[in-house]
Amino acid sequence: MEALPFAFQHVMAMLVTNLVPMTLVTLAAVPSVSEADILVLIRNAMAAAGLATLLQTFPIGRIGSGLPIFMGASFTFIVPLTAIAS
Repeated sequence: MEALPFAFQHVMAMLVTNLVPMTLVTLAAVPSVSEADILVLIRNAMAAAGLATLLQTFPIGRIGSGLPIFMGASFTFIVPLTAIAS
């Protein structure tokens, strides 16, 4: 029961770090993309992060570390992608 607040904090940190890069990139391209396209991109980012996290936690052969590591979207590509999108 003591771990519940920490688990909630971890889930919130994962959501924010995964949603912010996709939201910033899609907001730069708002005139040319619809709300449905934005939702699809965010949904795909969440699915890819979940699959990568599962692969890291439960390795397949030599792929994956076997540690509970969250793999999410990167903030590295925000500037070039927003330039391309706008």
